[in-house]
Amino acid sequence: MRGLVICWMLIGGLGFLIFPWYVTGDGFFSINWIKEYSLEDYGSVLPQVFINKKYWLLPLTIPLFFPLATLKLSQNNPLYSKIFLYSGLIGFFYFFLQGFSIGIRGWNFEIFQSIFGDVENQFGVGSGAVLTCCTFIFYITHGLSSRGWLNGDNFIVGSIGSIIILVSTFVFFPIFRMFTVAFKGTEGGYEISNFSDKILNKGIWGLDCLYSDYACGVFWNTITMGTLTAFSSTILGLAFALLIARTSFKFKKTIRILSVLPIITPPFVIGLAIIILFVAVDTSSYCSFLSTFLVEPDTKTESSNCSCSISPADILSTSISVFPDEDISLMVLATHFILTLSVVSHLSSSAYVLNCG
Repeated sequence: MRGLVICWMLIGGLGFLIFPWYVTGDGFFSINWIKEYSLEDYGSVLPQVFINKKYWLLPLTIPLFFPLATLKLSQNNPLYSKIFLYSGLIGFFYFFLQGFSIGIRGWNFEIFQSIFGDVENQFGVGSGAVLTCCTFIFYITHGLSSRGWLNGDNFIVGSIGSIIILVSTFVFFPIFRMFTVAFKGTEGGYEISNFSDKILNKGIWGLDCLYSDYACGVFWNTITMGTLTAFSSTILGLAFALLIARTSFKFKKTIRILSVLPIITPPFVIGLAIIILFVAVDTSSYCSFLSTFLVEPDTKTESSNCSCSISPADILSTSISVFPDEDISLMVLATHFILTLSVVSHLSSSAYVLNCG
């Protein structure tokens, strides 16, 4: 366990003292900064503090290196877990606080600007910042496991903690951000009236489809689509379940293999496959794209807009004409076949759920 702690301290130290703190111009995963290393452009925290005057990064030094004091402490000592836990919490909190408070234009909040004055701008996190943040996460989970959480299993606590943080960062935070933007007006202020105007919009709750040629709101479209999807999936799933459990069908193993695909196939791929298979596209922007790169759309003389209908055969034939190379054409055909297969496998997966054994 002591070796794992030292390893993570070294990782945090490398991220803090060696690796670029901010994202490089060539991308997060680029290693060109090694060839063209510059303290001003690709520097870690110390060069950013003393050369670029980003003094707000310096307090991260305390929670990152303070756990070095635990190297002489026993893991059973209550002070051991407290040092790791509080160091990780303080470092993790301050890491995101400074990140959200200071952006590419300086302070993101006027209250901080009025208190501390103008500051230098900062860009997105780089590899050094990510390694440092991961070290703070390890401090938190290691501190909890040292307190006996989940029988003191450091791996389980670390895995659960990492999953919680990843889901919160990439799922809950965007949703929370979406709701906060709903309160934001055109002038930048936050008012409840802005949210009510958006949430009660006719485009969401409208019932124009019942008495006019206009579409209903997205709420009713979602309810209709969800009801039809649940009903059709139940019927088709029952059919596949009966096919597997009550018949002597020769390709049962094939269906069972196909039923695993929806689990590993992203939902938007299945949605794209359904659109390609069954929906005729009729949008002016799509027609403009087709007229430029793919096929010539049908234009209407009485309007500047255009309309077109694209079938799967049109897409395949267009793909072959745009990519005359045989290998690329086969790749496009294979991709279309995989998308089609994913739809079929999505239906067959219901056989496991509704198995009539």
